[in-house]
Amino acid sequence: MKKVFTVQEVSKILHVAPATIYAELKHGKLPHSRVGRKYLITRQNLEEYLSPEVVQELLDTETEKIGATWLDITTEDMAKGIAAAEADVPVDEFSAWHKLMQAAVKPLEKS
Repeated sequence: MKKVFTVQEVSKILHVAPATIYAELKHGKLPHSRVGRKYLITRQNLEEYLSPEVVQELLDTETEKIGATWLDITTEDMAKGIAAAEADVPVDEFSAWHKLMQAAVKPLEKS
């Protein structure tokens, strides 16, 4: 799964103001996708804009600062999304789902 960045995240990674990123988007210099009024920038877009090596270095530096790996960040984002979705789910409905998941998940075998 590819990580999708917002303008604010890209500006933080590149250490520039969000206005700079918006200008690059407007002038067609930074590849991106759009959903409504929201700009979405993938890792591949960043690699086309800079280079794969530079992007890797920037992302490594950014993840070192927060003490997480790329996978940890994606997992953390997913967990936040699930928690937000569950916030509005009735307790009995969540409990039923949780029991089904527990029954479906098999423990790992020890090697």
